Amino acid sequence: MAQLLRDIDAYGGNFVVRTALQIQPLIFARPANLAAAEWEEFDLDVAEWRIAADKMKMKDAHIVPLSTQAVALLRDIHPLTGNQRYVFASNQGKNGEKHISRESIGAAIRRMGYQGQHTAHGFRTTASTLLHEHGFHSDMIERQLSHAERVMG
Repeated sequence: MAQLLRDIDAYGGNFVVRTALQIQPLIFARPANLAAAEWEEFDLDVAEWRIAADKMKMKDAHIVPLSTQAVALLRDIHPLTGNQRYVFASNQGKNGEKHISRESIGAAIRRMGYQGQHTAHGFRTTASTLLHEHGFHSDMIERQLSHAERVMG
């Protein structure tokens, strides 16, 4: 894992994709949610990313706490895409009308030589494993991964 993180930091491809790659292991979000992240969802001053229910697989709103490192990366990319809708705006659309594909992150991982070894979604599995190994409660880990079961009332 350490070598993968070093390779991500050294990734020489598209800056927007590299930034998404750098943020992915810090936040445990689904790659599709990260690729489609909108600036209006972020409050960098309180270090939160608020994802609306309609964008989530489980259809429940989700709050992602942001580490200092994640906030710094978002501030780094802001001068490039901050005036556009999407944080990870694609150069395929006019004025940031499109975001990078969730597959952009996975393709970059494969280009770095990790095909068959790691995927963008694999950061979620790794996070779960590491957090369990460090004694965090399973229900809290599952909630952070947006796996929390719904309570029917």
